[in-house]
Parts: sequence; structure tokens; C-alpha cells
Amino acid sequence: MEAPVTFYDPNHDTWHAFSQEAAGICIWLVTLRTCATVALERDHFVEMDNFSHYHSRLMEYANEHVEWDSIAHFITSIH
Repeated sequence: MEAPVTFYDPNHDTWHAFSQEAAGICIWLVTLRTCATVALERDHFVEMDNFSHYHSRLMEYANEHVEWDSIAHFITSIH
């Protein structure tokens, strides 16, 4: 059985527990969003489109995940 992964949200002083797959989804969603934002700020529009595309695809997958409510709550709470 997979050990759960916990993330600490210092903005709200809360802990979030996820399966390993859901934790990976969270990490990638935050990373892709950050990369797209940085690319936009640097006027690298092709890279921004690429990061945004993969973010969108992963969001579609995450939306069907059994832990979607927890994933959505976490990724919206950290920005």
C-alpha cells in the first residue's frame, strides 16, 4: 500500500494528505502554472502556450481523479 504524502500550506496553517499519484498531480499542476506565468512575463509566448497546454491536459485528467476535490482545494489555496 502506498504511504500518503502530506503537504503543509503555511498560508492557511493546514496540512493536506494525498495518495502519491494525487501528490504528483498537485506538484505538476503548480509547476506548470508557475512555468507558464514566468514564460509570459518574459514574453516567451510559445513556451507559455506549451506549458499551458500541458497544464490544461493534466487538469482534465485530475478532474476525473478520485481525489479531485482535495486536489482542487489545494491548488487553489496556494496561489
